[in-house]
Amino acid sequence: MILLFLGAWETARRNRHTEARKDAAADRAALESQADELVAAVLALRIAGDTHDHV
Repeated sequence: MILLFLGAWETARRNRHTEARKDAAADRAALESQADELVAAVLALRIAGDTHDHV
């Protein structure tokens, strides 16, 4: 009986750990996407500013 409980507990713990890793990876991917958009926006702004300065 105790072995059955321990087996179920360990399986549940591993499942929670796997889900937490998946969630962290998804959050990291979303953050990287937002950072890429920010970099693109800043570069576009710098290009526009440099173009304006030369005109």
